[in-house]
Amino acid sequence: MSSSGPLPTPDWVLRPHAGLALRVTEMGRGVFTLTGHPPGEILLEHWGPRARFSEAAHHNPDHILEVGDYQVFLATGGIDDFVNHGCNPNCRLEFREGRVFLAALRAIAPGEELNFDYATSTTREGLSAFPGWRFRCLCGATDCRFEVSCAEELAPERLRHYWNIGALAPHVQRRVASLLPHMSAEAA
Repeated sequence: MSSSGPLPTPDWVLRPHAGLALRVTEMGRGVFTLTGHPPGEILLEHWGPRARFSEAAHHNPDHILEVGDYQVFLATGGIDDFVNHGCNPNCRLEFREGRVFLAALRAIAPGEELNFDYATSTTREGLSAFPGWRFRCLCGATDCRFEVSCAEELAPERLRHYWNIGALAPHVQRRVASLLPHMSAEAA
């Protein structure tokens, strides 16, 4: 994000759902829904200047999203930068032809904060390149892991769950296929 404010949103970027709002809570900013959403609904598009890890190293990693092999979207200052992590997420990232969308995993009630599990798009290489991506989790879920890290560090049953529901980014699927041998044959 530039010091002069958010980047202008290109015309090709899907506009966020009109029922979303950026709110400040005791833990910082987050994206909340005012209207509620059915499972599968696309809520917003993540976007930003695409950069290699080495090119992004001098940027603040707080709002950088890993989107491919050694690639990230840099922060834009838009609402997509403020979707927080959740260990029991109500959303997932959906990758389509180089674009990244946030989709509802389940019915989301009005007033809920939108979140996705950051590990579903983060690799061990990403954690090495951006050490700030490993941090203490404050999501408050009953099954909270208490630390946000990468897909390779998820418990096998959690990893298998994310695989089965299509919540793992394509570059993450390639990395974890060997951790779930019966899954690698399905990915081919």
